[in-house]
Amino acid sequence: MVLQERFGVSERRACKVCGQARSTQRLPAPVPQDEELALRAFLRDFSRRRPRWGWRRAARAARDAGWRANHKRIHRLWRDEGLRVPYRKKKRPLRGIGVPVGAMCPIRPNGIWGRIQVMPATSSLNLSAGVSHSRVLRGRSLSSAAMSSRSAWE
Repeated sequence: MVLQERFGVSERRACKVCGQARSTQRLPAPVPQDEELALRAFLRDFSRRRPRWGWRRAARAARDAGWRANHKRIHRLWRDEGLRVPYRKKKRPLRGIGVPVGAMCPIRPNGIWGRIQVMPATSSLNLSAGVSHSRVLRGRSLSSAAMSSRSAWE
């Protein structure tokens, strides 16, 4: 390892600084065989021809083309090559002037006006004079003096 040779530190400290496991430093990386290199080239070509197909269809196509490799090997090579199926771009909703949005969206002609017309029905209760709903009886309002004597209403 370069850190061990250059700075004279232990393998344990050099691996901790690099963030690698110590077991990765024991054996050299295996050299890929010619068959594996050809299979990787097949997968890259397959991904270029069919960008929306993933590794499962690539495994099926490799078996159909005569390659002797199981799905786990194909999946490992697919990941090692960095091949991915691109995400589909989501459609953005319409925004701007003239686009109905939210609760005030008209469902039918004059549909919004039906919701707004509810308020004038309560205006006959004389709410502007500060009388609450609990003090309104038979269309008349009770004053505090009249509420204290029940004989005024009987």
